[in-house]
Amino acid sequence: MAAEKGNVEAQVLLGEMFKIGEGGKRDLDEFMRWTGRAGLQDHPDALNALGVAFHNGEGVPKDFSQAMKNYRKAADLGSDWAMRNIGFLLEQGQGVGADAEEAAKWYRRAAAAGNSDACRSLALMYATGKGVPKNLVEAYLLYSLAAELAPEGRERGAITASRTKLAKKMTQEEISQAEDTLRVPAFFETKRTSLDEGRAETTLSHSH
Repeated sequence: MAAEKGNVEAQVLLGEMFKIGEGGKRDLDEFMRWTGRAGLQDHPDALNALGVAFHNGEGVPKDFSQAMKNYRKAADLGSDWAMRNIGFLLEQGQGVGADAEEAAKWYRRAAAAGNSDACRSLALMYATGKGVPKNLVEAYLLYSLAAELAPEGRERGAITASRTKLAKKMTQEEISQAEDTLRVPAFFETKRTSLDEGRAETTLSHSH
């Protein structure tokens, strides 16, 4: 078997199959065994999966510090989900002191890497002024980017619904500004680049 011979991709796949019970009963011990072996080979998806396991207490006792340790390793190797998960731990203050500003930075990195969930979380932070200056136009643009990044279906529909709800709190001028920005050629590509550089697309801050 490829996994037994050290094939890291096969180990990750086998671990995931045991986690979800594909082809049989769920076996979290076997999930940890194979995912752990892949993690030792510095596979980013495996390290993120180990972080999730410690985060949720699946197959191991819940341990936020171990979750963060694995997430950080995975993020260093380019896992956008690990970046998103670091942001979530920081926002919620799980295993670390709550730090909304730092959470926003990690959500921004993950969104720049193409993670729609992180982009949605960052949009909510701009909508509420949590960890970043409140900016409804920026929130609207980020929801739009999140929808673009999300797969078609329920997830994209939920993001679009959040944007529609936000629009009800915006002035017509703000909505027009956001829609005009969305019509700029290559907006989504430019937006992701700006997130990667830590910049906001707009500079207006709204307090209502």
